[in-house]
Amino acid sequence: MTDTSPTPATITVTLELTEDDARSILVTALQEASRASADNALRAGDYSDPDVEWAESQERQARTAWALAQTVEAQLRAHGAGPEGQA
Repeated sequence: MTDTSPTPATITVTLELTEDDARSILVTALQEASRASADNALRAGDYSDPDVEWAESQERQARTAWALAQTVEAQLRAHGAGPEGQA
């Protein structure tokens, strides 16, 4: 079956954070959210009447949070390798 639901529009978000805050708060929070959503999706199968749609939404949230964390980390590495990041 083909998914015919419309693709949500993407947005660009700009945050002004120190590199340390971005790593310690933003990346960590995204990684924790990813793990929690993945755990929720796995636990959904433990119920006698699992909610498949909810489990799938948890899996999507886990993938999205993980991808965001990876994107932020890549941007931090690129920023650190740039002229401003060199001492």
